[in-house]
Amino acid sequence: MKFRSLLLLIAIVLCALATSAAAFENSSVVGQVPDRVVITLKPGVAFATEKAAGVTRANVPGLQDLAERFAVRGMEQLYGGMTEKFADKSIADRLSRVIAVDFPTEMGLQRVRDAFAASGLVEEVRLVDICRTYGYLPNDPGLLGSQWYVRNMNLGGADVRTVGAWNHALGDSNIIVAIVDSGVDWMHPDLGGSGPDYVNGAIWTNWAEYYGTPGNDDDGNGKIDDIRGWDFVNVPGQGYPDEDDATPDNDPMDYESHGTACAGTVAGIGNNGIGIAGVAHGVKIMPVRVGWLPDGTSQGVVRMDFASQGIVYAAANGADVINCSWGSTSYLSGAVASAVSAGAVICTAAGNDNTDNDPGLGVPSYLSTHPDVLSVAATQQNDAKSSFSNYGAWVELSAPGSDIYTTWYDRVSVTHI
Repeated sequence: MKFRSLLLLIAIVLCALATSAAAFENSSVVGQVPDRVVITLKPGVAFATEKAAGVTRANVPGLQDLAERFAVRGMEQLYGGMTEKFADKSIADRLSRVIAVDFPTEMGLQRVRDAFAASGLVEEVRLVDICRTYGYLPNDPGLLGSQWYVRNMNLGGADVRTVGAWNHALGDSNIIVAIVDSGVDWMHPDLGGSGPDYVNGAIWTNWAEYYGTPGNDDDGNGKIDDIRGWDFVNVPGQGYPDEDDATPDNDPMDYESHGTACAGTVAGIGNNGIGIAGVAHGVKIMPVRVGWLPDGTSQGVVRMDFASQGIVYAAANGADVINCSWGSTSYLSGAVASAVSAGAVICTAAGNDNTDNDPGLGVPSYLSTHPDVLSVAATQQNDAKSSFSNYGAWVELSAPGSDIYTTWYDRVSVTHI
């Protein structure tokens, strides 16, 4: 089956699952309002205004003198009628004495402040500070320049409102997302982090095997030394030159890049000053390799028996979300039922054929219409359907899928980009 479009469905699901608190910036003053001071009159100074000939005048002579001196545009009680709601009259009295004074900027903020403070009528004069919101925005260079799906800077554009979500919660490291795909470049600096063991980044670590005895199945799951997932591909001689196409093993490295791209959109390490920030960065990615790149082609494929093994493996090892962005058949029925029974959320891409069915099958692919699987169509920056995306009543969600800037593995130069 052909690989399906790279979508952000997992990211949306993960935003709902993420529970850890965001790392907020410290609030600090970024400026002051240049044309307003807020004064608190002394007790006993009764403030009122009257309007005549379009000019607002204060009933307190000293205040009116200052108003004329500084060409004050207006003076009003900052809290207005709200003060009457307080049963404690001392609170109401204090609030009623707080007056906002607006004047032309050219009069000089400090000059106006000093004059009111020296008037003998004022208990306190305050400048109005402007502070940063408590917000979290990762410092990854690709975030604002290239990741439109995270924060779309175009007028009328659409995104998944990730920046707002990050200020409520980030990805939870207890959440495991299995990328059942072409594998994952677990050594990518924006996924695995830095070596030598790559256990401090976004990649899931099977700690029983990591601390276990090499060559033993320490966790009893039938796979030896599966520290970071498993490679189920076993098609000797069918893969691209130098691709690992034979002998299932504990190295789910990606040679086609689709799985790496999916992993980056979900959990690319955030706030590390490089690359991108995955929309649910903080969660852990479980790499499960079930697809490969056939020799002489540019289109990856997935074999359904490998895929069924991968889905079961992911569920058995605690995956909360299982991503399957490729075409599928009913061969997967047993694997899907097992994963759903284990509590996993399975999601799939609607497909890339701009049709309401799969041209090769005459119907949408199996996972797309399965009642227990979330199927997602692709959208572009203007929130319209991507030109290639499949569609139909069987689609549950739509999410950004065009021009997705994410992590990649360059097979030719063997680099992580």
